[in-house]
Amino acid sequence: MRKLWILLKIDFRALLAALSFGSSRKKKLSGAAALTLLGALMLLLSGTYCVSGGMALNTIGAIDYLFPLAAALACFASFLFTVFCASGVVFGGKDMDLMLSLPVSAFVVMLAKMLALYLENLAFCVLFLVPAAGVQAYWQMDWSFGYWGAVLIAILVLAFLPTLCSLLIGYAVAFVSGRMRHKALVANIAYFLFIAAIFAGTFWLQTGMQKVAVDRQGLTAFLNQWLSPFMLLWRALAGDGWALLLFSALCLLPFLGVVFLFSARYRQIVSGLSSHRSRGNYRLVQVEASGLFQALLQKELRRYFGCPVYVANTMFGTAALLVGGIAALLFSADVRIVLAQLQLEEAAPVLLLISAVFMLSITCTTNVCISLEGKNLWILKEAPVEAKTIFLSKIALQLLVVWPGLLVAGICAAMAFRLSVVHTVLLLLTCFLYSLGNALWGLLINLLLPKMDCENDTVIVKQSASVMVTSLGGMLIAVVIGAICWFTRSWVSFPVQSGILILLSAAAAAVCWAWILRRGAQRLLAI
Repeated sequence: MRKLWILLKIDFRALLAALSFGSSRKKKLSGAAALTLLGALMLLLSGTYCVSGGMALNTIGAIDYLFPLAAALACFASFLFTVFCASGVVFGGKDMDLMLSLPVSAFVVMLAKMLALYLENLAFCVLFLVPAAGVQAYWQMDWSFGYWGAVLIAILVLAFLPTLCSLLIGYAVAFVSGRMRHKALVANIAYFLFIAAIFAGTFWLQTGMQKVAVDRQGLTAFLNQWLSPFMLLWRALAGDGWALLLFSALCLLPFLGVVFLFSARYRQIVSGLSSHRSRGNYRLVQVEASGLFQALLQKELRRYFGCPVYVANTMFGTAALLVGGIAALLFSADVRIVLAQLQLEEAAPVLLLISAVFMLSITCTTNVCISLEGKNLWILKEAPVEAKTIFLSKIALQLLVVWPGLLVAGICAAMAFRLSVVHTVLLLLTCFLYSLGNALWGLLINLLLPKMDCENDTVIVKQSASVMVTSLGGMLIAVVIGAICWFTRSWVSFPVQSGILILLSAAAAAVCWAWILRRGAQRLLAI
C-alpha cells in the first residue's frame, strides 16, 4: 500500500506539473489563481444548467431525477475530456522503463497511473455534481445525512466509470493503429469515427428524451430502458442502501478487473504500443525544393496529422460546427418550426454567431505549437529562417484546420435559417477574424508559458498550462460575447453587432501580432 501511495503521488504530481506556470512564487500564485477561476467557472456553468434543468423537471414532478441525469451527463463529459489522453498517461511516458524496473508489481504501477487519471475525473465530477445535489435537496427539502452520504459515495465511485471507458477506447485505438503501417492515419480515422458516433448518439438520445420526457411516466420508462445503471442512484438517494452498494460495485469492480487483466501483460503492452515498423527497401529519390514558409507549413501539417491526440483535441470544435451546419440544413424545416414556436426567428443570426464563437474558442492549435517542438526546438533556432516565418507557419496551420470547415458550416447554416447574403457574409467574416485572433492569442500564450519537459505529447496537448489559459480565457470571452449579443439583440441589429465584433477581433489580432513581432523572437530564443 505504501508503494502504491508513493507512485500515485509521483504520477499525480506529474499531471499537476504540466499545469505549472513556473517555479517562482508569483507564477505559482498565478497558476493557483487560474485553477481557482477555472473551478469557479465550472461551478457557475454547472449550477446554471442544474437550476434550469431542475425547474423543468419540477414542472413534471420529477425533480428526484435531477441528480441521476446530472451523473450520467457528468460521466459522459468527463469521459470526453480524458478519452484522448488516457492511453498516453497510462501506457506512455519517458519514465515507463524506470517505473517497470522498480521492485514493484506491474499491477501497482498501472493502478497508480489509473488512479491519477481517476483523481482528474473526480475533480470534474465534484464540480459538476455538487450543484446538482444541492438543487435537488433544495427542491425536495432533504438535507439529511443519509442523502448527502449517498451523494458523496456516488460521486467517489462514479469517477471510475469514465476513467475505465477512456482507457479502453484509448487502448483499442492505439492497439489497432500500432499494427498498421500508417498508424497515425488509422488513429485519426478511428478518432473521427468515434467523434461522429458521439454526435450521432447524442442527437439520438436527445431526440428520444424529447419525445418521452413530457411527463414523469415517460421519463421513467426511458431512463429504465437506456440509463438503467443510473436509476440505481435514484433508488440510493431515496434511502435504498442495497442500490447504492450495487451501483458502487458496478463502478469499482470492472475498474479493478480491467487493471488486473492489463497488468498481467503490462510490459508487453507498453513495448508493443511504443514499437515502430520500418521498411528495408529504401530508395534515393530526387528531393523537391520549396520556400521556407511552405517547408515549415508542411512540417507543421506532418506533425499535426502525425499526432492523433493533437488532431482529436483541436478538431472537436470544427467538427461540431460542421456537423451542426449540415444537420441544420438537413432538418431545416424542423429547426424553423422550433424557432417559430419559441418566437426566435429574428434571433437566428445571433444564435448562430454565439454558437460559432463558443466552438471557435475551444479550437486552438497554436497554444501548444511551441511546446510540441520539445527537444527539437534548437533546430528551428539554428535554422536560417526568421522567427516571423516560423510564427506565420504555425498560425497558418490553425487557419487551414478551421476555415474550410467554418466556411461549409456557415453556408449550410445560412441556407437552413434562410439568412440574407449580407448577414451570411458578416457572420462568416466575424468568425474568420475571431478565429485569427484566437490563433494569435494561443501562440502568444504558448510563448509565455511553454512546457518543454513533459513526458509525452498527450500531457502537452491535454494538460499544459498554456492549454488551460487559452481554453479558460476563450470560454470566458465567448460567454461575455454571447451574453452581450443576446441581451442587446432587441435594440442593436445584427449587422451592428457583427461590425463591432469584427473591429474588436481585428484590433485584438493586431495587438497580439504586434507583441509577437516585437517580443516573440526574444521569447523563442529564451526558451
